[in-house]
Amino acid sequence: MKASWEWDANKRVFARRHDDKLHLDSNGEQVSTENVLVLTVEYKISAANKKSPEAQTTGTGVAWVLQQGKFTQGTWTRASEMDPWTLTDATGEPILLTPGRTFVELIRKEQAVIVASGESLAATAWP
Repeated sequence: MKASWEWDANKRVFARRHDDKLHLDSNGEQVSTENVLVLTVEYKISAANKKSPEAQTTGTGVAWVLQQGKFTQGTWTRASEMDPWTLTDATGEPILLTPGRTFVELIRKEQAVIVASGESLAATAWP
């Protein structure tokens, strides 16, 4: 699956594409959000279903936070499944989210591709 987020300056949200097409919700509107968290996680085989991968969302990993048209790389940490994620930047300062909706992408670290503004998404090599 190839998912991407593009900043829409007019609406002040990130809009989602899926496999190079607009990702539409059940009302036919493009999926959009004020914040996008891209968290790198390990996956293991689910105890409930051996055919289903299960994201391991405790511990620590790389985080990419998209908000207000900007991109911040940092670290996520989470002590237990009952705790919220803590997001910190490279200096250890908390990354605070913009009020509004937040979309969380849980990806394997080898699947991340960052495309700078103005670069061709179509010309980008995807893992």
